[in-house]
Order: sequence, then structure tokens, then C-alpha cells
Amino acid sequence: MEEIQNSQKSMKNISENLKINNEVNTKSIPDLQNQLDALIEVMERLITQKTANLEEINIKTKNIKELKENLSELNLEILKIEEILHELNKENNQLKKTREKEEIKGGHFGEILNLNTNQIDKIEETLNSKENIEELSKNQAKFFENLKSMKNDLERQVKEKNEEVSLFEQRLIRFKELLNKKFYVNSPDYLLLKNLELDEELNISVICKEMGIDERYAEKLFIKLKEKGAPIEYDNDKKRIILKEEIDF
Repeated sequence: MEEIQNSQKSMKNISENLKINNEVNTKSIPDLQNQLDALIEVMERLITQKTANLEEINIKTKNIKELKENLSELNLEILKIEEILHELNKENNQLKKTREKEEIKGGHFGEILNLNTNQIDKIEETLNSKENIEELSKNQAKFFENLKSMKNDLERQVKEKNEEVSLFEQRLIRFKELLNKKFYVNSPDYLLLKNLELDEELNISVICKEMGIDERYAEKLFIKLKEKGAPIEYDNDKKRIILKEEIDF
């Protein structure tokens, strides 16, 4: 760039000298002045074009740098989410093992209950031969009270564990949805829908061209949304679409 500018200055100096010489003797070099003027004009155009090209290169370089930074940040977020999902899966497996143990305990409780029922039958058979019926009745009532308390405690523990497992499964679903959303925000569907504005008619061809999306893909998407009852007015022939209601993406 600097070399071209220096050459341009040199040409201008030569041109000025030629103008002075032409005043003295115009017959000896009649066309040289015109040729130099044309050459200077060409060099000025080259300088202007090169300046514009450099500005465009700088803008594109800056855009590429920003895109790389955004991509790096997104990759870091995805790695963090994957680590969280890994830990949650470990926690889920542990909770499942705990629930299986509680279910086994519940089975043992049933066996104990059956055994105690058999014992109760035997006690009832001997009640008529016991002189202290009142004492036996108290012991029986206390036994059933303890048995009921054991059953309630076990049912409460099983319920709490089931609630913990259910809560974890919900958290796991939400994290998976979050992970999917990271990819969704970069999908053509999301980019197309995000450009829709309430009650404003938009040209599909223009939107697709600006975002580098295949127009046929956009047509299929909007036709499908219209068939499902989405709040849009879509004219495939005129390539026009209007958003009729606010929607949450």
C-alpha cells in the first residue's frame, strides 16, 4: 500500500515537471502528459480498491474471531453439563440400589407378619386355658401396636425413597432438556422461528438468504407448523408468513 502511494507521489511530481516543460516546448512531448494523468488515475483507483479490501478483510477476521470464541464457550458449557449428567447418573444408580434394598426389606416384613399371624393363632388357642386373660389381652394389644408402628415406619421409608427417586428422575429429565436446548438454539428451526415478529409479514426467501438456510427446508417447516395449528398465517406461493400470537421458544 505504501509503495503504491509513493509511486503515485512520484508520478504527480513527474507530471508537474512535465507541465512546466510543456509550457516551454509542447511539440516535443505532446502525449506524455496525458499518459501520466491516466496512469495516476489508475493508481488512485487501485489505492481506493485496496483500502476497501483491507477494511473488508479486517471485518471478516474480527467476525471469525468472535465466532471461534462463542464456539469455545459453548463447548465448555456442554462439557460442564455432561459432567453433571454423569454425576446424576451415578446418584440415580445408587438410589435404585437403595430402593431395591427397601423392597427386599418390605418382603422380609411380609414374612415376619405372616409368622406373627401364626403365633397369634396359637395364642388365641391357648387364651381359654389361661387364668390371666386380662394380662394376655394387654400383651396382645401391645404386640399389635408395635407391629402397626413397624409397618407405618417401613411404609414411610419406602415412600420417602420413592419420592427421592422421582425427584431425581425429574432433575435428570430437565438436565437432558437443557443439553438438547444448547444444540436447539443453533438449529435451523430455532433460527427461523426466532426471526418471526408479531403481526409483521416477512419474506421467507429473504430470511433464508440472510441466514444461509435452504428455502425448501423453511417451506416444509412452516407448512408442518400450520398443519399443527401454530399461530401463523403462511402463504407458500407468495413466500409470506405472519406471526399472529406471541410464542415462547
